[in-house]
Amino acid sequence: GCDANFRDLNVGKLDMIMLDYPGPDAESIQGQWRGLEAMRKDGGVTSLAVSNFSPAQLDVVLKSGGGRPTVNQLPLGVGYKTKQNAELLRENKKRNVLVQAWSPLRVLNSGALSACAAVGKQYGKTPQQIALKWILAKGATYTCQTTSRQHFQEDIDVFDFELSAKDLAFLDGE
Repeated sequence: GCDANFRDLNVGKLDMIMLDYPGPDAESIQGQWRGLEAMRKDGGVTSLAVSNFSPAQLDVVLKSGGGRPTVNQLPLGVGYKTKQNAELLRENKKRNVLVQAWSPLRVLNSGALSACAAVGKQYGKTPQQIALKWILAKGATYTCQTTSRQHFQEDIDVFDFELSAKDLAFLDGE
C-alpha cells in the first residue's frame, strides 16, 4: 500500500509522515507505529510523527521498542485550554518530543485576540503574530494554512522580537 502511495505522489522519499490519530487501545497504537517504523526502515520516510497523542499514548509508542516520534501535533494557542496545554508541553518535553501546534490561529477566542492585540501594539505586530510568537516562546512550533501571500508572510515574520516575561504571563492569563 505504501509503495503505491509513493508512486501516486511521485516522490521517492518523504521527510516526515504523521499518524494523525491514535488507535483506540495500546495494541492498535503499537500496530500503527510498527507500520510507520517499517516505512522508515525501508527508507521511504526520514522521520515519524504523531498527532493528538496524550502522554499515555506516547508512552505506548516509546515502550514499543521502535523509534521516537519527532513531533506531536496538538491544538495549542493563547487562551486555549491553558492549564491542559501547559501540562502537555511539559509531558512531551520530558519524552523529547517536539510539540507542533496545528491551526493555532483557529483556536483563538475573542479574549485571546484582544490580549494578543494589546501586546502586539508595543512590538508593531498583529495579534496573530503575537499568538504565533507565544507558541515559539513555549518551546513549540506551529503550522498554519493560508492562501494569502500577506498572511503567509505575517505567519513567518515573528523572529525579529522576543516576548517579555510580563507579556507571556499576561497571555497565559496570570
